[in-house]
Order: sequence, then structure tokens, then C-alpha cells
Amino acid sequence: GAEPMVSVSPENLDVMYLAGSVNFGITSNTDWTATADSTWLTVTPSGSMSGTLVANYLQNPYYAERVSTISVMVAGKEPQKVTLTQSSSELSIEESDNQGLRIFPNPTKGLFVLEVDKAKYPAMEVRLTDLYGHSVMSRNCNGEDRYIFDVNNLKQGTYSIRIKTDNNLITRKIVIIR
Repeated sequence: GAEPMVSVSPENLDVMYLAGSVNFGITSNTDWTATADSTWLTVTPSGSMSGTLVANYLQNPYYAERVSTISVMVAGKEPQKVTLTQSSSELSIEESDNQGLRIFPNPTKGLFVLEVDKAKYPAMEVRLTDLYGHSVMSRNCNGEDRYIFDVNNLKQGTYSIRIKTDNNLITRKIVIIR
């Protein structure tokens, strides 16, 4: 009989940070098995002849892309390896709370968004301070439900965001990475 063979395409698939599934094409003349080297990715465990390998992946909660290697094996041959690359999360894990505001992405590389419940925050002063308590940015925010802050000019590190309204002071942390 013919020598066992298997090939997998494409070599890499890029996916968004949200959970989903994608297909890799398998060309083979025999039975094959497949494994993935990470807990967040599951693949069709086995098949026979040519067909489709389905890769199911979980949402990426981290602010960094991640890669999993999928190995497809047939008897007597080196495994064929392909990769799935998942982009970094656009939301931080602790991005929502019950105070009617959220800050994302956190950590940020240069811009962050402050989203508020306008009914609770019709007007506020937003002040960023460094670890020593020095004010590095201050802004009055009125009437919107979304404010974008540009922190490209600030050094990498952790900052406090103080959100002051007529009757409230809320402090949050934001991390700037480069």
C-alpha cells in the first residue's frame, strides 16, 4: 500500500481574542490523531483520510497574544505541526463594577477609555496621579458617557485615577505599558 502521509493547512491561523472555532484542512491517506498543547484550545482528536480539523478556542483574558501548537500524527511519521495565534484581550479582567463606570483597556499602551453611567456622573473631575501623588493629568468631564484619555506622554508604570463628583470620590488604578 501507499506510504502513510498527512499534511495540514494553513500553517498558522490568526484569530480574535473572543472565543470561537476555526477549521484546518487535512490531506491524508490514512487514520490520523491530533492534539493541542494548551488548555484553552481543543481540536478534533482523530479522523481518517482527508477532511477538516476543527479547533475550538476560549476567550483570551490576557493583554498578550498567545499561540498554541497543534500536532497531527499518522503512524510512522513525524508529527505535522500548525499553530493558532490568538490576539490579546481588548478588555481587562476587572473592567466592570457596580459603580457605573469602567476603564479599559487596562493595562494600556497609550489610550484608555473611561465609560460612565451619565445619570450617576453628569459632571466630574478626572485626575491622574503617579505613585508619589503628583498630578500628571487633570480633566473636567461633563455630559458624555465615554471619554478617551491619551497617556502616550506618560512613563510606563501604575497610576491612580481619581474621579471626583459633587458627592463622591472614586479611585482606580491604571497600568501603562510600553
